[in-house]
Amino acid sequence: MDSTEDVLRAPHAESAESGYDPLIEACAAVFKLGGADYLAHFGNGLFNFSMSRGLAASADALSAYELSCRQLVILVERYERLLQGLRMGDLMRIVVASSDRALACCRIRPGQYLVGVSAEDDQLDRRVCEAAVATRAIYRLPDEMMGGRRDLPLDDDPTPGIRIHRDGDPPPSFVSVVNARDLHYAGCFHEGRPPAAADAFPDLGKWFSNTARETRRETIQQLGGTLRQELAHLCHALRLVMTGSVERLVLDIQEGALYVLAPAGTDDGLLVGLTFDQYEVDRAERRLRGLLGSC
Repeated sequence: MDSTEDVLRAPHAESAESGYDPLIEACAAVFKLGGADYLAHFGNGLFNFSMSRGLAASADALSAYELSCRQLVILVERYERLLQGLRMGDLMRIVVASSDRALACCRIRPGQYLVGVSAEDDQLDRRVCEAAVATRAIYRLPDEMMGGRRDLPLDDDPTPGIRIHRDGDPPPSFVSVVNARDLHYAGCFHEGRPPAAADAFPDLGKWFSNTARETRRETIQQLGGTLRQELAHLCHALRLVMTGSVERLVLDIQEGALYVLAPAGTDDGLLVGLTFDQYEVDRAERRLRGLLGSC
């Protein structure tokens, strides 16, 4: 894709006067790098334009992809309400992945979103974030570091000697992995059982100037109690493009991110993680993934 070829525009976005040409050019420059089968732009709930390749090239697939992406944009408001109690800022990035498909949604500015679809979640996530950064630059808006720094090494002992708070009986691996630098909370949520969690909140004073530690713990526990229902709702909303159950959900907020890992075909509970540091969002999730199988 050299410029704007293979782009589907809504009628209101067809003329040069509509102002979409710079946005399309910015998205196309990223899309041609690969990593996404489909990329769509929405404003105030309306479809504006999309670009596609491969699996998304048929008319039926395009319709299914557009509808599913619109559903994910609609869910942004739902998740923002769920996350309000954490007091970590606005929701700006969502990643949803099953065994067969992934969707990534990034906010460009209020009411304006880019959503991508692919079979591979990590590469898709990077591309949608890159397209969002390029599009924000058109409005002279800064890079919000969606997804955090992606090149940070995952060392074994990031912050020795920190104080760990426990709820329930968390696995020893949780206690050894949670730290004051990147992964600040790890919890295991089973239906019908109290959560088992470890957090580094006692050593995170600067992140608690606007709310109490116990308030955040209670908020996370309340969220954990609703997450299975939310994942089922999400799977239903995206059923036209995603046939498997949701195994990964990332809710990237302005000050950190909430992660939910739900491996299919196991009796493991939901593995929930949290970081308050936007810089550390990627590394914190990589550290959390190391706890899969211990929940």
